[in-house]
Amino acid sequence: MTGLGNILGAGVGIFQDWLQGKRLRQQARLEADIEIERRRATADIEWDNIQASNSAVTWADELLTVALLLPIAAAFIPGLQSYVSEGFQILEETVPGWFLAAWMVSVSAAFGYRKLAKPFIDRIGQGR
Repeated sequence: MTGLGNILGAGVGIFQDWLQGKRLRQQARLEADIEIERRRATADIEWDNIQASNSAVTWADELLTVALLLPIAAAFIPGLQSYVSEGFQILEETVPGWFLAAWMVSVSAAFGYRKLAKPFIDRIGQGR
């Protein structure tokens, strides 16, 4: 029985070593994933902070605000309503998806809302 016990003991030992190795690999993968997410979150925060500080010295967000408000204001002026309506119809029918996505990325970046741009960036990747 001692020989059989030694063989079984060695088999159990090998299995325990394999199981321990598997646990260590899983733990290492988990730690790597956590580190990647931590770095991603840190980079996101840093990017947002840079955008916020840059907006203090640029006029892009003010220009875009005016550009976005002009058609809204013009829609309330009877003589300009038809121009606004026709303009938006033309844009809806002719503007390619990639251009709209690029516009939204630009606007989002100017206002420091990078996460708002993600759906539009995804659209660029899908060719719409």
